[in-house]
Amino acid sequence: MNEKLHNFLTNNTTQNIIRMFYPTRDVLQHRQFVRGLRYHYVQDGVETNLFTIPAKTIEWIKTISPNDNGKGYGFIFEFENMFCVEANLFTKKLFQHFADIVNCTLSNIEWDEYIKDFDKDIVNELHESKRKFQNGVGNFLQKVGQVK
Repeated sequence: MNEKLHNFLTNNTTQNIIRMFYPTRDVLQHRQFVRGLRYHYVQDGVETNLFTIPAKTIEWIKTISPNDNGKGYGFIFEFENMFCVEANLFTKKLFQHFADIVNCTLSNIEWDEYIKDFDKDIVNELHESKRKFQNGVGNFLQKVGQVK
């Protein structure tokens, strides 16, 4: 068993982030589309695009990030039991969580345990592919701070 991977995937933070995705996914899956609206608040000089997400999503967000009450995810206000979030900030935060989970999962896989079962040709192809990645896209992403 890969204990590091298991611990990462089953820890409370990771599980809460995963659970946060489900209420919105369920809404979309059952064709109850999220509603979009244009928000303009003159007093604060705020004008942005919002969309509504289920209340349960906000509950998970507050569990994940209790100190900002959802503001870091773009939460603006409640409307008819749906919570309005700033579209760009919310999706950016979701993609960040998704990328973190994928990257941490991939980095915790014990690749050497799997690769020893492959034949030599496949192993050589994998090493060549890794070398090309490191010298190409991987090198570029490191320079712009996207990959460590």
